[in-house]
Amino acid sequence: MFPITSKMTLIGTRLPAVVLLLAAGAASAALVLHAMNTVNEELWPRPPVMDSVVPAEGRSGEKITIRGRGFRWDNDVGFSLPEDRGARAAYINQQGSLNGRTITVEIPHTLGACPITQVKAHEFCPLIGFFPPQGDTEMWVVNHNGESNRVAFRFTVAR
Repeated sequence: MFPITSKMTLIGTRLPAVVLLLAAGAASAALVLHAMNTVNEELWPRPPVMDSVVPAEGRSGEKITIRGRGFRWDNDVGFSLPEDRGARAAYINQQGSLNGRTITVEIPHTLGACPITQVKAHEFCPLIGFFPPQGDTEMWVVNHNGESNRVAFRFTVAR
């Protein structure tokens, strides 16, 4: 049963799992389905998804927690004004997630110029810093699997 299961998970189809469900019983089939989903995620990774940011506003020096899925050890958190739609974005770089579902970030005094996870070997990211924009912004997560949806975040003035 194991060689067949391994072969089927690499194919990435769910149809053979239905056959296993009938042949092997519900407990074995549930394990196979879980293994298929795990292997499929590793072979065909999906972009990150943001569900929420808590708190939804903050200033330099404060911590925020981003909840969602598809986070990795090397996430970049992007910000831009809503009207820019990412054209003039700034980033908090290299923010890790231990469980793939949360990222805790301390808002720095300056943001980076580009998402490090998207810089190719022959490209250069200038080492300049941008001050966080004040007011309403859009926030998203970028990693090697892609770019997440955008969530509203409000930068408040530092005291």
